[in-house]
Amino acid sequence: MTEVGKAIVDELGALIAIAGCSEDPLVGTNEFYAFEEYELVFECGGVCVTAEDEWSTLRVTQNLSTLPNKIELSKIDPWRKVLGSPVKWTWSLFNHWGLMDGYQMEFETPDGLVDIQWICVAPHLEIGVFRRIDI
Repeated sequence: MTEVGKAIVDELGALIAIAGCSEDPLVGTNEFYAFEEYELVFECGGVCVTAEDEWSTLRVTQNLSTLPNKIELSKIDPWRKVLGSPVKWTWSLFNHWGLMDGYQMEFETPDGLVDIQWICVAPHLEIGVFRRIDI
């Protein structure tokens, strides 16, 4: 586990807010959200998931966004489902060239585990939501 991943799980507590961040003031104003960065605010600190345009990679840092345009996402799905919940696990995802182009967090919600995954499709991030099913 990376140092940031370890901090997310062991030190930061529950998610209290999330924003999509962009250089472009128009991004995220319609039904399609394409952000260069997601800012996650936890009880004890912040984390940014950032798209790196040059190699279509992704970076996760323990800080708040410095991008000029932020759109609050906490009241919409999938974020409202994980708001108030801590992260139980994190994963770094690598492509076939060995470059980190994805990141996943597993939130422990009252309704069960919810995994949210970011994949860099430069210059933006796409998200996927996964729920465990009993088989």
